[in-house]
Order: sequence, then structure tokens, then C-alpha cells
Amino acid sequence: MTADELARLEAWRRTHKPGGARERAHGRVALEARRWLDSIMAETPTVPTPEMAELDALRAQLRAHLARLDAEDAAAVVEPVPDAPLVGGLFD
Repeated sequence: MTADELARLEAWRRTHKPGGARERAHGRVALEARRWLDSIMAETPTVPTPEMAELDALRAQLRAHLARLDAEDAAAVVEPVPDAPLVGGLFD
């Protein structure tokens, strides 16, 4: 390697981070996500509005309704009777 080539290689190494393009891109995305998360965490919480309280109440009602439906579904499972005759097929 000539002195000129060595100088160009050293210059390139000073301006480029080690690792592949994918790793550098992943690092940029991770840094951007971390900055976004830090900015959200630094925000002061907002005062709850009546609309937000109403939405929270509706969400709670929906969760309760889904829990009731799940309970009804679980109760509707039919247990087989031990001595009952088996029902035949379509052509039996």
C-alpha cells in the first residue's frame, strides 16, 4: 500500500464508524426512539378532562362486559354425561 493509499484509508476510518450499514442504521433508529421516549417522559402530565374521564368510564364498562361474556362462555361448556348413549353420525 502506498503512502497516499494509507492516508486515504486512515481518513476514511476517521469519518466512518466501525460495523455494517445495518448495525449503524439500527443504532440511529434506537437513538431516535430513545430521544422520543425521553421527550415523552419529560412532559408534564396533563390535567384530566371530563371527556377523558368519560372515556375511562366507558373502557371500564367495556372490560366488565367482556368479563361477564367470558364467564358466561365458560359456564356454557357442556360436560358429557358418563352413561348417556353416544349420538350417532348422520347415516347411523
